[in-house]
Amino acid sequence: MTATIQGAPTDPAGAPARKLTGDQYMELLLARQAEFMAQYEPRPGAKALLAPTLETFVRAGDEDLVELPEPPPKRVPAPRRYRPASFWRGRVQALDAQMAAVSASVDLGDRAAAGGVGLGPKRNARHRKRMDAALQRYVALKKHRDHAEMMLRSATAREQKQGD
Repeated sequence: MTATIQGAPTDPAGAPARKLTGDQYMELLLARQAEFMAQYEPRPGAKALLAPTLETFVRAGDEDLVELPEPPPKRVPAPRRYRPASFWRGRVQALDAQMAAVSASVDLGDRAAAGGVGLGPKRNARHRKRMDAALQRYVALKKHRDHAEMMLRSATAREQKQGD
């Protein structure tokens, strides 16, 4: 004896006639909800009963009634593209050249003048501002260089691993 699901369309033998679409299944759940609400009419003067959510009316075995849509195909990720070690070597060399240029731009060549000795107050303040700006630029370039060095190490290791 096969158990039929209450409210589901059946054929004369009592078995489910065919699988339901998603919209038809929602109509079935709404019919079950309406049937439930008809059983629990509120007394006169009482607050109206809130209808339970449709999930409440899903019964065991309902999965067999519904024709579920095919899941969409999973996205195949594109393989990563890595920059070669030669790119990172060039990047490190370029950053080294920039860092050398920044440090050379504030070098007065005279250690006494670099400390402010022999410079007037206005020239000393201007030189200090220039040194502070150069130091900030140097630190920023150093961060980029450290990152490029790390990427160079990774790229070199990756290329050696692929070569093996």
